Amino acid sequence: IAGLQNSANLELTLPFLHLAAGPSLDVLAVAGCGGAGCLASDAMFFGIDGRAALVIGAIGPGSRGGFSVNVHVHPTFVGSNVVTTLSLGVGGELY
Repeated sequence: IAGLQNSANLELTLPFLHLAAGPSLDVLAVAGCGGAGCLASDAMFFGIDGRAALVIGAIGPGSRGGFSVNVHVHPTFVGSNVVTTLSLGVGGELY
Protein backbone atom coordinates (compact mmCIF):
# COMPACT_ATOMS: atom_id res chain seq x y z
CA ILE A 1 0.00 0.00 0.00
CA ALA A 2 1.31 3.43 -0.93
CA GLY A 3 -0.28 6.85 -0.76
CA LEU A 4 0.24 10.41 -1.89
CA GLN A 5 -1.64 13.22 -0.14
CA ASN A 6 -2.06 16.51 -2.03
CA SER A 7 -3.47 19.09 0.40
CA ALA A 8 -4.20 22.82 0.37
CA ASN A 9 -4.56 24.17 3.92
CA LEU A 10 -5.58 27.46 5.47
CA GLU A 11 -3.73 28.21 8.72
CA LEU A 12 -4.57 30.28 11.77
CA THR A 13 -1.41 31.38 13.58
CA LEU A 14 -1.80 32.37 17.22
CA PRO A 15 1.08 33.26 19.56
CA PHE A 16 1.72 29.66 20.72
CA LEU A 17 -0.70 27.62 18.60
CA HIS A 18 -0.99 26.94 14.86
CA LEU A 19 -4.18 25.37 13.48
CA ALA A 20 -4.62 24.36 9.82
CA ALA A 21 -7.20 22.44 7.78
CA GLY A 22 -8.16 21.94 4.16
CA PRO A 23 -9.23 19.58 1.38
CA SER A 24 -7.00 16.99 -0.23
CA LEU A 25 -6.86 14.81 -3.35
CA ASP A 26 -5.18 11.56 -2.37
CA VAL A 27 -3.79 8.80 -4.55
CA LEU A 28 -3.80 5.32 -2.98
CA ALA A 29 -2.05 2.39 -4.65
CA VAL A 30 -2.30 -1.27 -3.67
CA ALA A 31 -0.27 -4.17 -5.04
CA GLY A 32 -0.11 -7.78 -3.98
CA CYS A 33 0.00 -11.39 -5.07
CA GLY A 34 -2.28 -14.19 -3.99
CA GLY A 35 -3.67 -17.52 -5.15
CA ALA A 36 -5.26 -15.96 -8.26
CA GLY A 37 -2.12 -14.12 -9.35
CA CYS A 38 -0.90 -10.57 -8.85
CA LEU A 39 -2.97 -7.40 -8.73
CA ALA A 40 -2.00 -3.72 -8.85
CA SER A 41 -4.45 -0.83 -8.64
CA ASP A 42 -4.42 2.89 -7.93
CA ALA A 43 -7.14 5.55 -7.70
CA MET A 44 -7.74 9.12 -6.53
CA PHE A 45 -9.94 9.88 -3.51
CA PHE A 46 -11.10 12.92 -1.52
CA GLY A 47 -9.50 13.61 1.86
CA ILE A 48 -9.33 16.22 4.60
CA ASP A 49 -6.08 17.39 6.15
CA GLY A 50 -5.73 18.84 9.67
CA ARG A 51 -2.76 20.06 11.70
CA ALA A 52 -2.29 21.50 15.18
CA ALA A 53 1.08 22.65 16.49
CA LEU A 54 2.25 24.04 19.80
CA VAL A 55 5.17 26.41 19.18
CA ILE A 56 7.40 27.25 22.14
CA GLY A 57 9.79 30.15 21.57
CA ALA A 58 10.31 33.85 21.12
CA ILE A 59 7.30 36.04 20.39
CA GLY A 60 7.71 39.66 19.40
CA PRO A 61 7.82 42.08 16.50
CA GLY A 62 9.56 40.97 13.30
CA SER A 63 10.54 37.37 12.69
CA ARG A 64 9.58 34.65 15.15
CA GLY A 65 10.74 31.13 15.77
CA GLY A 66 10.56 28.25 18.16
CA PHE A 67 10.45 24.57 18.94
CA SER A 68 7.24 22.92 17.69
CA VAL A 69 5.31 19.84 18.73
CA ASN A 70 2.59 18.94 16.22
CA VAL A 71 -0.13 16.43 15.43
CA HIS A 72 -1.32 15.83 11.89
CA VAL A 73 -4.52 13.91 11.05
CA HIS A 74 -5.61 12.99 7.53
CA PRO A 75 -8.77 11.00 6.76
CA THR A 76 -9.23 9.74 3.18
CA PHE A 77 -12.69 8.68 2.00
CA VAL A 78 -12.42 5.41 0.04
CA GLY A 79 -15.92 4.42 -1.06
CA SER A 80 -17.89 3.77 2.12
CA ASN A 81 -14.68 3.42 4.20
CA VAL A 82 -12.44 6.00 5.82
CA VAL A 83 -8.66 5.47 5.94
CA THR A 84 -7.03 7.79 8.50
CA THR A 85 -3.35 8.54 9.01
CA LEU A 86 -2.08 10.19 12.19
CA SER A 87 1.41 11.52 12.68
CA LEU A 88 3.17 13.25 15.55
CA GLY A 89 6.21 15.44 15.04
CA VAL A 90 8.74 17.74 16.62
CA GLY A 91 10.82 20.37 14.89
CA GLY A 92 11.77 23.98 14.60
CA GLU A 93 10.02 26.89 12.92
CA LEU A 94 11.31 30.28 11.76
CA TYR A 95 8.95 32.81 10.26
